[in-house]
Amino acid sequence: MTIALRQIGCILILVLLLASCRQQRQSSSDYSLAVSVAGMQVGPSQITVSVHDENGNVVENPGVIVLRGDMDHAGMAPVFAESTEAVNGVFTVPFEWTMAGTWILEANLTLDSGERVRENFRYEILSQAGEHEMPTMDHNGRESHRMDNAERNATTGESSAVYMQIENSGASAVAIAAANSTAAHQVEFHRSIIDDDIARMEAVETLVIPAGERLELRPGGLHIMLRQLFFF
Repeated sequence: MTIALRQIGCILILVLLLASCRQQRQSSSDYSLAVSVAGMQVGPSQITVSVHDENGNVVENPGVIVLRGDMDHAGMAPVFAESTEAVNGVFTVPFEWTMAGTWILEANLTLDSGERVRENFRYEILSQAGEHEMPTMDHNGRESHRMDNAERNATTGESSAVYMQIENSGASAVAIAAANSTAAHQVEFHRSIIDDDIARMEAVETLVIPAGERLELRPGGLHIMLRQLFFF
């Protein structure tokens, strides 16, 4: 038996768990960080970080920089990168964006003196298709339509994850093929996986619940993704 579960839209709003973003924290140090990202789409990227003193001058020997990237929803492991070498006071750090969405990049600097500087930066990472090629996919993975400018402007561009338990008390298996929500432009089923020590998410076509069993949607496993959240 296949259930479209259009009514799940109401449930999603009730259980919507907007991800707890790592809060922006500006260091109280006299030093500041300037970050530039080359490559704002899924895949390998390069991040440059320069350190400036209170007068705006570049610090030639800034120490060690550690970058931590978190998506703005729960369920994804962070991505780390670091560098101990700065050329003319500028770190060049290879980094990989593992999926599209809103990311919080935390830059942690440890100066040779032992002083620490920490700042957060927010980025919107695009899919490999590019900013203006954002297809809406149906549950079979087929492209249904592309967002026009009016639709794109009506969304926040952010994503969130939804977790719940769904119980099948019937005598036969249930397959949930699709879901929708008034809170988001796209609703997708995802699974978190570890690939070469990197946390990724992959799309899941159908959620199957055997008769008399319960399916748990949880961080680090199966979950529902709300993409392109609407303004309210």
